[in-house]
Amino acid sequence: MCIALIDVIHRGFAVLPILCACIASISLFSEGWMQNYEKAHVHAQQTDKPLLVAVLGSSLCPWSQKFQEEIVACPEFLDALEGHFVCAAARQEQIPQFTGDIPCILIQSPYGEEIARRTYLPIDSTRYGRLCLESARIFEKCKKLPLETLPENILEPLYKEAVNASCIDLSQHILSIAMQQGRMLFAVFEEYKCLVMAGKRKKDRALRLREELLGRDPRNIRGMWFQIAYLDFFDRDSKARELKDVLEPLVRYIDMFTKVQDPYLWQAEMIASEYLFVHGHAHKAIKYAKKALQKAPLEHKERVIAALAYMEGAK
Repeated sequence: MCIALIDVIHRGFAVLPILCACIASISLFSEGWMQNYEKAHVHAQQTDKPLLVAVLGSSLCPWSQKFQEEIVACPEFLDALEGHFVCAAARQEQIPQFTGDIPCILIQSPYGEEIARRTYLPIDSTRYGRLCLESARIFEKCKKLPLETLPENILEPLYKEAVNASCIDLSQHILSIAMQQGRMLFAVFEEYKCLVMAGKRKKDRALRLREELLGRDPRNIRGMWFQIAYLDFFDRDSKARELKDVLEPLVRYIDMFTKVQDPYLWQAEMIASEYLFVHGHAHKAIKYAKKALQKAPLEHKERVIAALAYMEGAK
């Protein structure tokens, strides 16, 4: 009897740290957070506010603990949200049809439409909160606009804002509209970029898109030649080719546009410069950096000067 009792007590003490961890995990969200996802969803509808959900794993998950302690459990995080959201903490299994990586912040409209997802970032809780607020505001702004009738010079910046705000569904929706409304150039480029990033640069579909992009921007006014040169460089670098082969797209682009006032040329020269420097070719790197300095816009010269000084100091 005594041995059995001792065994029960021992097992009880063994699980005590786990229970304490769970209690501590919940208490972190005692102020300003709802603990029931369904009730929070109803409250969001009643108040017509977006829902911000901290989606967490087990209290034994080190990343969930880190995410809680450094970001969402900090009072500064809630302060940065400016009362714009209904906030809830929930486990993955408590959210209907949720799939994806955790921990994360899931932002939904009052009616359950996904606005954005944000995973852990090594930044302070105030800045993280502002990013979440920005996601909601961009979504709400786009919802008020007649996206289907907007011209490309307005739709493209909205797309970039949506991407930067981690509004994936919204950005895909904008791309779909852009393709339907006359195959807007930025949407065609995004399709090409996806193929290149997937290792399909030489596939027929990618080659046709590439030809279309260059043909529609023959003088590089929209920067298609530069962006394609950069993607080709990136693709070759990922496949560990010889240094000369990797740089060939950028060098070709620089040679092609060096005699015209091309606004993207200095960027190509800086990319080549930094790549050469990292791979032990300081003299060639400095040469490209000096050329970039001559062409860089005033607001970017300080960055080029700093890079050049570092290269010359380390030579």
